[in-house]
Amino acid sequence: MATIINYNGSSFLYYGIMEEYVMTTDFKAIISSIPGEYVINESKLIIRNESIQSIFHLAESSEALNVLTEKYKFVIPDDFHSFLSQYRKAVLFQHSHFGGGYDILSVEGVVDYWKSYSIDAPYYPIIWSSHSIGSICVNQEQVGSENGYLTWIDSMDPENPIDLNLSFTDWLVKLIECDGKEFWLES
Repeated sequence: MATIINYNGSSFLYYGIMEEYVMTTDFKAIISSIPGEYVINESKLIIRNESIQSIFHLAESSEALNVLTEKYKFVIPDDFHSFLSQYRKAVLFQHSHFGGGYDILSVEGVVDYWKSYSIDAPYYPIIWSSHSIGSICVNQEQVGSENGYLTWIDSMDPENPIDLNLSFTDWLVKLIECDGKEFWLES
């Protein structure tokens, strides 16, 4: 049986199983703060606001996550694991005519971008920005850190990563608050 816990403005499900717990972020609550018209079909949630749209593809199963942990030995942060358990992938703040936006990568997308852009350990990409042409990556050495674990790697300057000091959930909330603007690149 699950109990809902509210912590720091986020809702979590607590599963009291053999004194272990799994924290599941309520991404529906976070996503519902994106302004616009909501259209839901059997496989995706589409949010349209004038010429900007966000699309969340619903997860089919969480078995694909095993590829990242077992085959590639990636350390998956709990909140990103929770997101991929609820949504297979997403496109955020994409202009209907000009494109752009952010791709929250599927499991397959994580592997494809990781290989295609030769991103070195301890990083692997989870978000692709079509605005600035770069990846927001998990720094596996920082997973579990109080300071967050996300790092920006510009595809034109991969030797100079920028620590964002955010978790995936914190990044998503702040991106929505900033109306899709790349707040981590502002000086």
